[in-house]
Amino acid sequence: MPAKVLGKSEKQRFRQGLWFVVALVAALSTLAWLGQRRATAIDRVNWLSDYDQAAALAADSDRLLLIDFTEPHCQACRMMDLNVFSRQTVADSIEAGYVPIRVNLSDDSSQSLVMAQRYRIWAVPTLIITDRHGRQIDRIEGGISEKQMIDWLRSVRLTKDRPTT
Repeated sequence: MPAKVLGKSEKQRFRQGLWFVVALVAALSTLAWLGQRRATAIDRVNWLSDYDQAAALAADSDRLLLIDFTEPHCQACRMMDLNVFSRQTVADSIEAGYVPIRVNLSDDSSQSLVMAQRYRIWAVPTLIITDRHGRQIDRIEGGISEKQMIDWLRSVRLTKDRPTT
């Protein structure tokens, strides 16, 4: 069977379609590259990964625990890393009153599983503030902004420091 010869308008549509595909691939590649570059934002928070170590440090320094439940493939978690935990103001607020611990739920360690069950984690990101004994004081599920994070940390800390009558 002989090959079909394309007419002038068919050739033009084929070229336009080909250029569209090339432009689409270039745009997607650029977006992926930019996303990869943004994903390497500096995390200014000194996260601990061992709960017992964090709890002991919290007790010794009279600070609360800030537990960040996360997963590497969670888009909202990545946005928190890029837009919240990379900010010096947030790192300073955490350092002033909290011992930060990060729990990676894609890690199958017994500690991750026990903590996820203990605090009833159903979604990520979930941020929990506890006292040094692990009793939950407050929690936030889902991503929040830099300002919301700073306000939340400040309000929980002020509530903790307020004398009870």
